[in-house]
Amino acid sequence: MKKIIAILVLSLFWSFQVVAQDEDSPQYGGNSNNSSWDNHDTYLSPYHKDAYGPGVNSDSTGRPFQWKTQGGQTVPPGSIVEPNGYGLGVGKDEYGRPVKTEPWP
Repeated sequence: MKKIIAILVLSLFWSFQVVAQDEDSPQYGGNSNNSSWDNHDTYLSPYHKDAYGPGVNSDSTGRPFQWKTQGGQTVPPGSIVEPNGYGLGVGKDEYGRPVKTEPWP
């Protein structure tokens, strides 16, 4: 009986060690120093700035859009916009104004 309990405890300890190693691997988003994979610019990144020209950005699916303020003003090209600065879907431009995306014609 003691041998069975010891084997179960050792197998549980071993499985926790394997999970901890997997979490540190780059495949699971860990920070391994020998990783050549960079997850900062993946296909589903929030948006690509000026992808279709000055002020015309691209969302994660490739559709063009522009940032617009509540008053309907287009955010000038080259402005810094923090996506989701005020919550999901509401960004913050460099002047602190709330901005949302609007499809580009």
